[in-house]
Amino acid sequence: MIDLKLRIVLEGLGRVIVDNMRKQLETKKISATSVRQKDGKVTEKNYSSVPKATGKSANSLRYEVTEEGNILIYGEASILTLVFGRKPTSKSGSGKLKDIIKQWMSAKGIKPETGMSEDTLAFLIARKIHRYGSGIYIKHQGANSGLFNKAFDASNLKQFTDALRLTYEGLFVEAMQQLRQGNGK
Repeated sequence: MIDLKLRIVLEGLGRVIVDNMRKQLETKKISATSVRQKDGKVTEKNYSSVPKATGKSANSLRYEVTEEGNILIYGEASILTLVFGRKPTSKSGSGKLKDIIKQWMSAKGIKPETGMSEDTLAFLIARKIHRYGSGIYIKHQGANSGLFNKAFDASNLKQFTDALRLTYEGLFVEAMQQLRQGNGK
């Protein structure tokens, strides 16, 4: 079981990390690669964009401090797709991806070209992801996209170590005072 003062420090650190992760989801551009096929020719285009569409992923983030002193971060599983991408589908898809793509298109304000329905565009995007993987996966090949690289940075580390030092200095002083009081009896 962790000391109350240490718990307070860890709670503050958890709050900072989750706040920084939310900020990253809402503002940080992630590099990706788009693969397109036209007239039998495959082309790739590199781009970067902010992952935020609805804010649902950012709002799902939360933390918990365990009795052992660990900070656990929780959020929607879809956040992992923003970090590592989505690899190509090895079996036939379930149709869920098309619905997810339609929601994403609506949130991002993406409209199909004239003569194409939203269903068709969502189907084509989902098919491309099933075949090649998501743009983040294509660019980073399943490696970390760097989305949360700054969720815990040097300034957070300094704040944390300063607070931790003060906490343990306080605990040390209290322990010494208790020892002195015990020896004086």
